[in-house]
Amino acid sequence: MDPLHASVDPDALDSLVTPRRAAVGDVHLTFEYQGCEVTASSSGSIKVKPLHASTSSTAEDD
Repeated sequence: MDPLHASVDPDALDSLVTPRRAAVGDVHLTFEYQGCEVTASSSGSIKVKPLHASTSSTAEDD
């Protein structure tokens, strides 16, 4: 996986999830990156999970 900073400005990401005085609760930002779902939160956690493409198809008999 390429480094995230090659595609996303880390300062901009940090400013989006930094807690604000007036904010209530945790702020979450979720986006797709190289086949994964990335969630960054203002509590400091970053979660990365693979996206699973649906490969199921149904064949119908004539």
